[in-house]
Amino acid sequence: MNKIVKYARFVFALVLVFSALGFSTSPVKASNAAPLVEYYTWDMDYMLETQPCPGFEVWDHEILTIRITTFFDNDGNVKVIKTHVTDGVDNFYNPERPDFLLSGRFGGNAEIDLQTGNWVNVSGVTANVTVPGYGRVFKFTGHWLVYPTIHLGGLYSLEDPDDMAEFCSLLAVD
Repeated sequence: MNKIVKYARFVFALVLVFSALGFSTSPVKASNAAPLVEYYTWDMDYMLETQPCPGFEVWDHEILTIRITTFFDNDGNVKVIKTHVTDGVDNFYNPERPDFLLSGRFGGNAEIDLQTGNWVNVSGVTANVTVPGYGRVFKFTGHWLVYPTIHLGGLYSLEDPDDMAEFCSLLAVD
C-alpha cells in the first residue's frame, strides 16, 4: 500500500513549496482565508511494496483523482490539509501475464500531518477487488491512525490466507 505514502510525500512537498513561496507566512485578512481546493489525477504503474504472491511479482496500474483541501488560519498559515480520493481504480496484474487484470474501485479520506507528511486519521476502502464466481479476493478497509502502519480496525486481505490464495491463483501464469 505504498501508493498512499507516495501521495503523502507529494502533498507534503506541495506544503513545503507553498511555504517557500510565502503562503504560510504572508498575512491574510480573515475574509481571504478561504480553503484552497485542488484536484489531481494520477495514472501510474508500480510494484507492490509487500509482495503477496510467492513466485511472481504483483504490480498495480492505478488511476485516481484526489481532492486536496488546504485550510488556513486567519493569518494565512496552513492549519490543516485534508484529502479525499474521489475516484480510484486498482488494476493488479502479474507482469508475466499483463493482459489479465484484477480490478476494483477504492476511496478514502485522510489528513496530512504538517510536520511529517504522513497520512493520519485515514478511513475508507483503500483496495477492493471482487471477482464474479469467486467473491472478495482482496480488500483493505478501515481506519488508520497513521497509514498504512497503524491499522486500528477493518479488513486486510493480506492477513487472510484464503483471500491471498484466490488472489494469487487468479494472477498466476497457467
